[in-house]
Amino acid sequence: MKILVLIFVALLVTSLTAWTVQTQGGEVIVHVADFTVRASLLMALLVSIGIMFGIFVLVGLLSRTLETPQRLRKRHRHRRRERADFLLAQGLRNMLEGQLDAARHDLEQAAKMAPKQSLFHLLAASVCIKANDRDGWNAHLRAVADPDHQAASISLKADGLVAAGEWEEALAVLQVLAGNNPKSPRILRQLARCYRELNSWERLFELGREQVQLANLPPDETRQWLRDATHRLCEDTEESELKSLWPKLGDARDDPEVLRHYIGRLQRCGLSHPELEPHLRKLLDANLDDTAVELYGLLPNPITPNMVEKVRKWLARDPERISLKRALARLYSRLGQHAEAREQLEALEKRGGDALLYRELAETLERMGQGEAAQAYYRKGLQSLGKLP
Repeated sequence: MKILVLIFVALLVTSLTAWTVQTQGGEVIVHVADFTVRASLLMALLVSIGIMFGIFVLVGLLSRTLETPQRLRKRHRHRRRERADFLLAQGLRNMLEGQLDAARHDLEQAAKMAPKQSLFHLLAASVCIKANDRDGWNAHLRAVADPDHQAASISLKADGLVAAGEWEEALAVLQVLAGNNPKSPRILRQLARCYRELNSWERLFELGREQVQLANLPPDETRQWLRDATHRLCEDTEESELKSLWPKLGDARDDPEVLRHYIGRLQRCGLSHPELEPHLRKLLDANLDDTAVELYGLLPNPITPNMVEKVRKWLARDPERISLKRALARLYSRLGQHAEAREQLEALEKRGGDALLYRELAETLERMGQGEAAQAYYRKGLQSLGKLP
């Protein structure tokens, strides 16, 4: 723009000069209306240069004057951006130091100074979530307009709803997130929490069974979901429906702790299931797990001599396994073979007893009519618990 103005002025001055200037005897004669100016050629040249320089300076000053509002706005924006960046850094530091009130103030001020910066609103919403201010984080998340930040906004919304205890709404948001990112441990854990809070034990069971297979989370964690869900499902299921629950457990039945909950519920109801013993026997043939061995000795009736023979075969594979000897003693006792049960229990007692072993041994002796000996073991059991001196 400046160059165009200067070219126009130069052309104008040239035209005026050509029209008004005359030369005579080494002088420059300029006629302007009724006035006549005479000057030497050198002086005329110096004056022309001065006029051109003055015009250039004038045009420059005029241009700067016209640009002053724009420069002021630019300078103001730059200062606001610097101030917003300072507040952002200070807010992040306060958040890391656990000073939530100060962090919230800084980040909200930064978001006000840069309302189009979605990142500032997300960080401010995150602090509001920690402070459990639903109105605050909701307002900041609504201000996020950048499509690239929408996923983070939805994730923070789920965090806020979970923190506020809005479980049904949180579950709806989390299900959308899980559909887009099914392997996220954070989303899966929040889903599990929502299912717990809403008592959706069947959903928690299915989630745990699915994640055990996919291994997106530590196996112990997902197995615990299965166990907790199985416990509640067994407790909430009517007695008449317990047998129909067995096939629904699916491959989770390979977990001895899952079986423990199911077996315990059957025993309290005085029920049994024909597939329990064959399934547990198959598991033990593959792996002599102590928990599974214990459950084998506690299976609901009926108890058969074949079960005793099976435990004896396992014991032949691992003669020193204590859990097998205790299971064998329990099966003998439940079959009424108290002498054999006593033999197994006394052999274990010589290697070191606990309160449960002393109680089982005392109950066995009582059934054999040896009350005094039984009382002695009852006292040993109480002493092991620290109830008697």
